[in-house]
Amino acid sequence: MRLARARELVSEAATILDELDDLPGGADLAAAHRELGEHLHALEAADGPVRTLRLAGGRRLREALQRGPLGAVDAAALKPYYANPRKALADAASDGRLHRVARGIYMPRPRTATDRWKPTIETAAAAVGAVTMGQPTPLMGMSAARMHQALPRALGRAWVASPRTHRAVELTGGGAVSFVMRRRFDALDIEKIDSELGPLTVTTVDQTILDLMRGLGAAGLENEIDNVVLALAERTDVGRLHRVVKEDKGSLAAFQRFLDLLA
Repeated sequence: MRLARARELVSEAATILDELDDLPGGADLAAAHRELGEHLHALEAADGPVRTLRLAGGRRLREALQRGPLGAVDAAALKPYYANPRKALADAASDGRLHRVARGIYMPRPRTATDRWKPTIETAAAAVGAVTMGQPTPLMGMSAARMHQALPRALGRAWVASPRTHRAVELTGGGAVSFVMRRRFDALDIEKIDSELGPLTVTTVDQTILDLMRGLGAAGLENEIDNVVLALAERTDVGRLHRVVKEDKGSLAAFQRFLDLLA
């Protein structure tokens, strides 16, 4: 009974922390909250009856997750299913069913995940972008290069193309998602690449080259653009890239800079 009450208090605290996340010290409070949740999780593992709490509202939550991009949801997505969607999200995060990926946005944990699991920054960015914009937002720039295996090292920031401007979103597990507004958003050359939680929408190799030649999706990494583009160039050819330009999915000036780089 005491464990059940403790779990309720932890859930209520998660709801409050969601509102305080952007205040000084908010990250430290969230870290302490996660440690407490993990400790309770370990205690519950030895107490069978308490773990039945994980099943509460499971069907409604699963239905909401099935509708979300990569299973990601926010309070608005749970409104049709719960009278108090914020508390439902906090409960599911506290008992390990969901991972809080950013303020107010949650993702399902894989069944085999440990308590310390978190999605890659690219997966998190794709989910956060889609929930924030209400539609898929392709990974682009250096993030797309990562997905195309042209940039081996992990990054502390991810970039997604978006149909409108939006401030960067800080991720709970570290790093941030930057939104790059594209005036011809629907015309971008995109494809799907598998990830741990499902297929991610990513700009194609050709689109990524043209974007990087314009410096899009590479803020702070400008010195690495040439090497990354040369790695991407091994996966395409000039003719294919030129066809993308003629389809008005990239600028002729960016294409010319690419040719100059190859020369």
